[in-house]
Amino acid sequence: MATFFSLSVILSLSLTAGDLLRRGDAAAAAVDSVCAKTRQPPRCVNLLKSSDTRSAAANLAVLAQIAIDAATDSAGGAKIKAHNLFLSAANQNLKSIYGNCESLCAKGLDELYIAPEYLQKRNYGKLAAAAGVVGGGARGCAAAAAKDAGLKQGNEDTAVLAEAIGVIARLLA
Repeated sequence: MATFFSLSVILSLSLTAGDLLRRGDAAAAAVDSVCAKTRQPPRCVNLLKSSDTRSAAANLAVLAQIAIDAATDSAGGAKIKAHNLFLSAANQNLKSIYGNCESLCAKGLDELYIAPEYLQKRNYGKLAAAAGVVGGGARGCAAAAAKDAGLKQGNEDTAVLAEAIGVIARLLA
């Protein structure tokens, strides 16, 4: 009798562990699947996996929120960097570039602040459109501010994350 009970417990634990491993594989596959549809898959995977430990076991909706949070952090950092560069620039041309970049980051942040509501309400069309605005602005800023590596990288990261948000929105639709 004790042997039957022990075998039942072992079998139950094995099935539960196997189910958890399959879910983890499915979530990891979700990150890989989403990122494979972006322009920079390895960077996308790195950004999503390093930004939140939940990404390892996330479904698409949670992965979208992780990407929104990471893009918000990235765009916020880029906006601060652009603002500081704007304040310190002596050259009017650079001042204009950094001021425009700061404005693009601010518009992107506005879209990212409303994105969780679109996700929650399952308005995936608006979520994809918001991601497009964020990505377009971030790419434009990265190209214009190519002389500052930190600002360029922050905007490129934001663009990759925005692209992932767009991919997820289309997959959820």
